[in-house]
Amino acid sequence: MKIPVFAEILGIDRKRFLRVALEEYDPGVLKVIEARFGPQISRNEAEILQEIRTLSGGADPKLRTPQQRDALGEFVAQLSR
Repeated sequence: MKIPVFAEILGIDRKRFLRVALEEYDPGVLKVIEARFGPQISRNEAEILQEIRTLSGGADPKLRTPQQRDALGEFVAQLSR
């Protein structure tokens, strides 16, 4: 079976499933793909990124402090529940 078929059966984003499969079975290939094309993100990640861009007015926000990183960690934990 192919990755897209598995992803559909499991109800998982195709890019996310491919990334997980490559991390597990051939991380070297994943490194090559991401070096050439950049990180591949899921639909959910793209939606979150778009919201960050909207909320920041198109700025390029940066994590500058451990507290900001902790706050982002809390945000991610809430989204993951």
